[in-house]
Amino acid sequence: MNKIVPVIIALILVFSLSGTTFSAEKQKMKVFGGGVKAVNIQEKTITLWNDEVPEITFSVDDKNISKTTSGNKTLADIKIGDIAVVAYDEVNGKNVAKAVTVTSPEAASRQGKKAKPVPSEEKK
Repeated sequence: MNKIVPVIIALILVFSLSGTTFSAEKQKMKVFGGGVKAVNIQEKTITLWNDEVPEITFSVDDKNISKTTSGNKTLADIKIGDIAVVAYDEVNGKNVAKAVTVTSPEAASRQGKKAKPVPSEEKK
């Protein structure tokens, strides 16, 4: 009986660690929506905010952006105050955008969505 206990503990440890690795592989993509607070073209980042989160920054590639109101599809075309929805993954502690959809506050209000004023920040 005394020899079985360490074996059982070792098996539990092995299965618990392999289960952690397996669940990390099945991690789902996250989605965040809010107002554009800042755009950094050099670092290829976009910072969003909403009522629950003061700000969250995403790494963005131009190929992941679709701007719904004017057809523009680059990071430089995103304006502070636009409304954005980002589907992203966390990779090495960074939020990496997989898809970004952007619309202007005017277009959002025409669709019945209220856009709040965005804290002003400059494009870098």
